[in-house]
Amino acid sequence: MFDYQSLNEKVQSREAKVAIWGCGFVGTTNLFYLSKQGFTCLGIDTSERRVHEINNGYFNINSDMEAIDVSEKKFEVVQDFHSYDLSDIDIHMLCLPTEKDFKPYNGFIVNVINSIIESKSRGFLLIIECSMPPRWIDECIIRPLEKKSLVEGKDYILGSAPRRDLFGDEKFSLKNTQRVISGDNEGCKKIMYEFYNSFCDKLVIGKDNYHTVLSKIVENTYRCFDISLANQLNVALKDFDINHVLELAATKWNMQKYHPSFGIGGYCIPLAPQYIMEQINNDYSILPVFKQMIDFNENSIDKVLSLYLPLINKSDNIAVLGLSSIPNVGILNCSIGLQLVKKLYNLGYRVNVDDPYFTSEELTKVSSCDSIPNIYDMTNYHVIFIVTQHDKYKNLFSKIKFCKDSIVIDSFNTWENMGKDMKHLEVGQAVMEE
Repeated sequence: MFDYQSLNEKVQSREAKVAIWGCGFVGTTNLFYLSKQGFTCLGIDTSERRVHEINNGYFNINSDMEAIDVSEKKFEVVQDFHSYDLSDIDIHMLCLPTEKDFKPYNGFIVNVINSIIESKSRGFLLIIECSMPPRWIDECIIRPLEKKSLVEGKDYILGSAPRRDLFGDEKFSLKNTQRVISGDNEGCKKIMYEFYNSFCDKLVIGKDNYHTVLSKIVENTYRCFDISLANQLNVALKDFDINHVLELAATKWNMQKYHPSFGIGGYCIPLAPQYIMEQINNDYSILPVFKQMIDFNENSIDKVLSLYLPLINKSDNIAVLGLSSIPNVGILNCSIGLQLVKKLYNLGYRVNVDDPYFTSEELTKVSSCDSIPNIYDMTNYHVIFIVTQHDKYKNLFSKIKFCKDSIVIDSFNTWENMGKDMKHLEVGQAVMEE
């Protein structure tokens, strides 16, 4: 049987060795927090740049995680883990992408599980932090391990702790955001609590891994539906200031304010309904409303962009500010800004892009468009789209030179104090043709 006491003692003494599979924003925050608590961590990622950044103590997440004293660090990040002995790893954390091309994808999980099998590791805790439908727990983790004679409750135990902190926002950091965790039995739950209590202040214990994993995609599905409704109202009732309507509606005690935009970005939200459908084998006859919402979301940029195309001439140079999916960080998963750029580019417009969290080379590579040479000189751009509400963009307009008849199309009213000298359209306001 599994030696729960031994692992629990290692966690309490900070002697447990941790392997973090995937060092994006989820994995890197774990790496930094656990290292600060005294755990020895090995991060594993396929990106050479990311490996270099983290090993040098820097990663663009938020202010409290931007730097760490590398002289005292207890972690290392590698691309090629095959030269490392993983047999003595006590905790494996799955912090992997579970989407590809905006669709649920379990291939990365399958690959990592096979790598763990090859490592000859035994007596470890395996933790699910990434989003997934509950059925993947059996299909992608438990059964493949069983086929190689790794038995749950004997050779390993399985826990879950889906992420829900808000990257780039210190108010909802990994430490102070309430966290749901669980395990495959009470012994596992005890170790999970001991482990996460070392760097998370507020923990809630779920019934089991299946319910806990499902809770993550359900909570994001709620948000996805509500944001999609705001976007649909904006398209359907285009003669109204839908922002004002939603502000009025939000004065009701049980109504949350949502803001329409070009689509649904973010790291997990647009995929959550698709994970739900994956759980039920994509049988839309059970949840027909999901198909309607997912279909709209896949085409929402076309629908919203059509409201503004009458204001744009083919000869106009267009600037798009903000490709990141989330404010104040650099992440392109489900990027609305990137999709908008590609739509405009394919329509034949001349487009330049900017995002303070990517280099010029990176922006050109992902968008096929040149970056804006000088963000403070926008005199060549008649139309400016602001997609991502980075703090670095707020009040930036006061330092910029514009052409006299520029049109600013602002997803989240980032330049709300811009004044009336220029045409400023917040997405959600009625669009009047010139």
